[in-house]
Amino acid sequence: MKKEKVLGMIFAVVAAIAIGRVISIEKSYRAAAEEYDRLYETMPFSHKRFDVNTMRRSLEERAGKGRTPLAGAKPDPGEIASRLKQISDTYDGVIGWIDFDTLPISYPLMQGETNQDYLRTTYSGTGATAGSIFVESLNSADLQDQHTIIYGHNMKDGSMFGQLKNYVSPDFMEDNRYFSIYTPGGDAYLYEAVSCMVVPLDSFVYNLSFGDDGAYEDYLHMIGYEGEDIPQSVTLSTCAGSDKAYRLVVNAVRKQECFSEGELLTYFSK
Repeated sequence: MKKEKVLGMIFAVVAAIAIGRVISIEKSYRAAAEEYDRLYETMPFSHKRFDVNTMRRSLEERAGKGRTPLAGAKPDPGEIASRLKQISDTYDGVIGWIDFDTLPISYPLMQGETNQDYLRTTYSGTGATAGSIFVESLNSADLQDQHTIIYGHNMKDGSMFGQLKNYVSPDFMEDNRYFSIYTPGGDAYLYEAVSCMVVPLDSFVYNLSFGDDGAYEDYLHMIGYEGEDIPQSVTLSTCAGSDKAYRLVVNAVRKQECFSEGELLTYFSK
């Protein structure tokens, strides 16, 4: 009887610790979400720029009918750059902002001296399970490398890069291909996702340098890019479930470096 009582006490302590850990993690989730929400609300995204996916589909459906698809209000990239400059002056690691039109992925883009700097730390330096969205420390901060890698946690609540796992569905990929990266210097880049893969940690998708242009072209073909030009590329990387030996990645290529409505209308009507 005494033994059973001791075991019961042990189980109760273990259960209390487990419950406390869950509560602590949930509090960390909420605190990080609130912190990022507060920063997001200071950005000029309250009236999102027009949905380029909807624009593309609309142009395809209405081709030859002489009708222009409706476009929602969009912020001036210069306005975004101005706000980003203020943020980057306050938080040293901020090098840009990544924003998806059709998904709740819109976060400051960080870069540290090592990849551990923002793994479990928010843009403000607060410790958090969710960490930050951050660029590979060996990449150039100006995003001008041939290939840039961006990391983010696969959060169960769908925050950070928790939405990327949905890209394994071809239909989801088709409907959510485009995202943008803005920089404090005023650059605005449009990217198109071309493939989603589950890869080992030593996969070719993590190559940062290529022996020559031919090797880089081979890389682009390996990720599923079929265009004739040679664009810069980005790999979005997150965890692939509980298997720590693999990662889920979404590979994308840079499509356009401007966001004027006329230029995008021209681009998507090709």
